[in-house]
Amino acid sequence: MKLRNKFLLITLVSVIEVAILSVFSLYGFKLIQRVKEYQLVQSQTQKQLSEIINYMDAMEYWGFEQKTAHQEWTKLTGGLDEHIDVLFNDQAVKLFPSNVNDILKQERELFYLFTNGITRLDAKFKEIESITLGENASVQVQKYGIRETYNFLSDDPGVSRLMNIAQTSTYDMTEIRNNYKKLSSVCDETYKIMDSIISQQESFISWIILFFAIFSCITITMLILSVTSRVANKIIKVRDMTSTLAEKDFTVSVEPRGSMEIKSLMQNINEMVDQINDFFTVVKVTATRAISSGYTINDAANSTAAATAEIDSNIQKISNQFDYLIGIVKKAILSISDMNSQVNTLVENNETQARAIEHSARTVVQAVETLDHIKTMAVERSAMAQEMHHLVSDGDEKISNTNDLLKVISGQLDEIKEVITIIDNVAEQTNLLSMNAAIESAHAGEAGKGFAVVAEEIRSLAESTSENAATISSVINGIIESVNDANESSNEAASAFDKVRQHAVDVISSLNEITDGIERIDSQMQDVKVKTEEEYTAADQINSHCKQLAEQQKSISQDVDAMNDQFFEATLAIKQIEKGTADIVGRMKGVSDASKESYKNMTELENILEQFKTKEDVEIAVENADKENAIETAVSPELMEEEAEKFLAITNAMGAGAGENPGAAPGSDSDDVEFNIEEIEEYEP
Repeated sequence: MKLRNKFLLITLVSVIEVAILSVFSLYGFKLIQRVKEYQLVQSQTQKQLSEIINYMDAMEYWGFEQKTAHQEWTKLTGGLDEHIDVLFNDQAVKLFPSNVNDILKQERELFYLFTNGITRLDAKFKEIESITLGENASVQVQKYGIRETYNFLSDDPGVSRLMNIAQTSTYDMTEIRNNYKKLSSVCDETYKIMDSIISQQESFISWIILFFAIFSCITITMLILSVTSRVANKIIKVRDMTSTLAEKDFTVSVEPRGSMEIKSLMQNINEMVDQINDFFTVVKVTATRAISSGYTINDAANSTAAATAEIDSNIQKISNQFDYLIGIVKKAILSISDMNSQVNTLVENNETQARAIEHSARTVVQAVETLDHIKTMAVERSAMAQEMHHLVSDGDEKISNTNDLLKVISGQLDEIKEVITIIDNVAEQTNLLSMNAAIESAHAGEAGKGFAVVAEEIRSLAESTSENAATISSVINGIIESVNDANESSNEAASAFDKVRQHAVDVISSLNEITDGIERIDSQMQDVKVKTEEEYTAADQINSHCKQLAEQQKSISQDVDAMNDQFFEATLAIKQIEKGTADIVGRMKGVSDASKESYKNMTELENILEQFKTKEDVEIAVENADKENAIETAVSPELMEEEAEKFLAITNAMGAGAGENPGAAPGSDSDDVEFNIEEIEEYEP
């Protein structure tokens, strides 16, 4: 039989015994309750009889309400017959012994006599209620009763009639009182007997319940002991096996016997031991493989840290080169600023010269007109000739100043060409550096993508700067040619003004030769006019070219400023990359430390697992895993070969002494980074 069915049988027996005990208890207590209810009815009946006697006494001596006498009497006597019927016909009467039945017969006879007297008095009370009394008589009866009222109001016919009815009812009332005394005595005796019966019944039921409860406990205990003794023997065997398991010996097993539940429990324990052996197989093999993986992780972490250190060194050198370029660009900005100042001065001087040439042109026109009038007004124009002499002298002086300014402009343009040459060289060097930065960012992989974009922008800016420098150079060459032409024209104008001055002197000294001199002067003044116009045009062109040069210089200044901003942003990006690589190095060191800690923990786990005694197939699986995952070296052969090739390539590129100066300043011959395969940290278990 199943263990569960055995316990169900014990539970069923317990339930049946409890049910029998409960039914018997309920039946016994129900009988006792019925007797107590009978007692209650008897007490209520005695109380009702007592109230009837009290009302009769109040009618004669204490006072009562005459107008409602019959109503009160009916209320007091109502239900008495039902109570009497219950007392003698209730089911509880059958439970009483024979001596109680004899007393009940006597009690019934007394109740019969009592109820007959009440019936006779009922007609008397109806008659009393029908009598009409005066107000005073009614109050006296209500306060003192019939007999006392009659002593005071004997002449009142209503009171006299009440007195007659009371006297005729005296016999019935006396008989009722006597029967009440007998009934009270009999009822008290009956009440005591019923109390005794109730006590006996309660004691009997209590003993029966106690006996049955003891019998039930003994029966259930014997059943439980018979079941649990067999179960305990099987559990002891299971306990012995679990004690062996607690001592870390998982080679034991137990033979399944006993009830289905115990047998199933033993089978489950055997299966659990087998599963634990399988678990130890997986754990030990996994621990062995985890130790091997620790070597591999440490190898990868060391390689990554070395490569990251190489990238960090390259980024540092690129940062130094950008700092050097920023210094050059700042110098170029200062040179361009000086050049802008000089060009602005050139433009102002050229505008002054243009105004002077324009003034000279107007003067020449006036001189030509004056010469036309001099033919007929030589005497009046003598003073004009003197003034012309002064004007010509002034024009000659300004032309001389113009020649000097043109020479200065020519020299400054040569300096501008030299600055443009410097800018072109800087742009070429920037282009080379941007290409070098793009190559280094390609080596950096994903971390250098952002830097590659910056390097491409710098290269585009360098090419744009080179093109602008070429444009400015061509414009300046044109300006130089125009300045040379203007210089030649100024020389010719100076020569012409010299001749005019000489002719003016001749005019002043000799008025007799005015006519011939005026004709020659007129011809020469026409030439001067043409030359002056040409000179004005040349000066205007020079002014235009100077303004264009100033605009080109502003554009160059803006480009150089933009290039400086790009360099600054590139420097910031490099610093961010440098921080990122430093963080990577730190994290990879953390990975290496974590790998070492993991190896230590797995070794401790392996030592702990060795303390457990398992089946032979577990040990065989662990030995096979050790052979499969045996590690001959802490660094993988592929990593050794790859790093050796890198080391040889770097050594050939750097030369014999390249490794002695890893922090070379920008502009040195080699930007390669030192890297030594021997510095790779090997894993030390």
